[in-house]
Formats: sequence, C-alpha cells, structure tokens
Amino acid sequence: MTLRQRVLPLVDAGLSLTSAGMNTVGRLTPWGYAQVPTFSVDGTAVQHFIHRYNANYPPYRMTERTLELALADIFLRAMRGRRVVEIGAVTPYYWPDRISEIVDPADDHIAVTNHGGWDEWETSDEALLSMSTFEHIGSGEYGLAADPAATQRAIDKLIACPCDFLVTYPAGYNPALDQYMRTLDHRNATYRVMVWHRGPRGNEWEQLEFGDMTLATETYMPGWAQTLVALYRGPHDLWQRTDLRDGPAPT
Repeated sequence: MTLRQRVLPLVDAGLSLTSAGMNTVGRLTPWGYAQVPTFSVDGTAVQHFIHRYNANYPPYRMTERTLELALADIFLRAMRGRRVVEIGAVTPYYWPDRISEIVDPADDHIAVTNHGGWDEWETSDEALLSMSTFEHIGSGEYGLAADPAATQRAIDKLIACPCDFLVTYPAGYNPALDQYMRTLDHRNATYRVMVWHRGPRGNEWEQLEFGDMTLATETYMPGWAQTLVALYRGPHDLWQRTDLRDGPAPT
C-alpha cells in the first residue's frame, strides 16, 4: 500500500482533523504534525481546518481555506436550527449536505440548488455564509460576464440585508473590492470586519485591525492569500464560545 493510500482515507470523510487525528497522521507519515496548528480569534486559539482538498497539510504552506473553514464551522454550529444559505459552493467539497441551500451561477456541483447569482438572490431571515466568493463577483471569471460595478453592489447588498452572515475573502485578489472596502466606515457599522495576515512563507497568521492593513499586506501571491478578511454579523460572543470549536465538524 502506498503512502497516499494510507493517509488520504484519514481525511477523505470531509471532517476537520482534531489533535488526535493529527497524531494519527503523524504516526503514518514523516511530515505530520503532532497537533493541529492554531490561529488566534480575539485572543482565543482556534484550530486550523486540515483537509486534503485545496487546503494542504502542515508544516507545508497551507491555503486560506484552513482559516475560512475553521471560522465557518464555528458560525454554522452557532446557527444550528436556523436556515442557512451559502453564496458560492464551497462547503459541498468539505461537508457534503451540511448546507441545503447553495447559490452559485457557475459551479455544476449537484449540491447547488440555485444557479442564479448574488445579485438575483432575495434575502429574508436566513443566515448567510460565503467563503472566497465575493472577490469573484463581476470579475468575468468562470465564463460569466464582466461587470465592474458588481463588486460594489455585492457589498452594499450584503451590508443592507437583514441577515446574520459570515463572508470571507482574500485581500489582494480583487483590487476593486479592496479599494471599495477602504472607503466604508466600518467603525459605526452593524457588522464587524476581522483581518488575519501572514508573511509570504509559513502558516503563522496574526489578527489585525482592518485600519492597520496596508497595500503591502493586500497581496494574494505567492503562496495563496497573505491576508484574509471576514465580514461578520451575528452573536457578539460567538468567537469567545469554546463550546463551538475544537472538534470534528458535523456532516
């Protein structure tokens, strides 16, 4: 049996690995960590989401997915019992069937329930989750028509909607999005903006204030995102609640 055949079944079930899981990986591979690495959310350690699909394993360079999915897991645990809609199909590749309504105009995954775009979606009382999607809106990627004004409309619609939400995007990927975000007064908003930054090497993310970001930190490459931005509206104590973290994500 090859090394690949031994290791991939451990993480192919669509779950984040706990420290125990990483210990198992460490015993089977020469490069496994003894524990899942963590990043800080308001001073509290949160485990990265480790997965073989578009995330990568430590100690090698990991993608921003390891932060996004860790944050999304906490958010989704807090939203249990509520209707959740995902904008952009990401969770089907990690948590099949965890979210029953997914809006994506370009992804042909069977889990996508609405092939319209964010522009057409009518919000109500649902909670919204979106990971690394808003930076693509209006960009002309994935065979969709380019619409330079769509980025601003997308953010304006999100801010104006009545929903709780968690929306993440990598700074530096879409300059129009980065520029528009800098024009908004986030200090007096009904939502919160959180930022994490790392250098061009390694996996050590530092939480920053949005106002402390500079053009130098808004760099996407090399090695995937160096800065991740999260827009959040929801329970004020969410990121301090230890009962919503440090365990395998439910399917």
